[in-house]
Amino acid sequence: MIDADTGNLHLPNGFVITPTLTLDAFRHSRFGREAKPNYVTNEPWNCWYNFVVPAPDAKPMTFGPSFHEQMLVSLTLRIDTSFALEDSMEAGLEAEVRIKAFHDNLLRQDLGEPTLVKKDTGEDTPGLDYSVYYELSWGKVHSTFDYGGGDAYISIEYADRREQARTDKQ
Repeated sequence: MIDADTGNLHLPNGFVITPTLTLDAFRHSRFGREAKPNYVTNEPWNCWYNFVVPAPDAKPMTFGPSFHEQMLVSLTLRIDTSFALEDSMEAGLEAEVRIKAFHDNLLRQDLGEPTLVKKDTGEDTPGLDYSVYYELSWGKVHSTFDYGGGDAYISIEYADRREQARTDKQ
């Protein structure tokens, strides 16, 4: 799914997100036209998009590219958990543990052993109490659990684009 040499993200539906993808190219693609825009007010980001595609093991995945002006800065991806969550918080955490393990295994398949596995402070749920990090020539990838939002996800950041976007707005 993630090409370790190039940073290209190959989605199960055939769409390929490359580090050179521009906001205009994304908006004009079939997936960009179907994506739900999530505009954010915290500059320097001008927009995030979410779109769902089928994924390995028939689990839909949500992809969220983030752009600054025309530049693709980062992507988040996660398994759509709507099928797994139940009424109780415990069932939700159990689902997130499975999702986090799926993310970690997916990254190990594509990228090999992580650069760093780090214990997260403040979380004691086994399976959600650590993050996995990869440092690659084209950027960084990590798998983590967001305690505030209650979601496990994978983050892909391309080179120094986040810092470049912040610098552009100063």
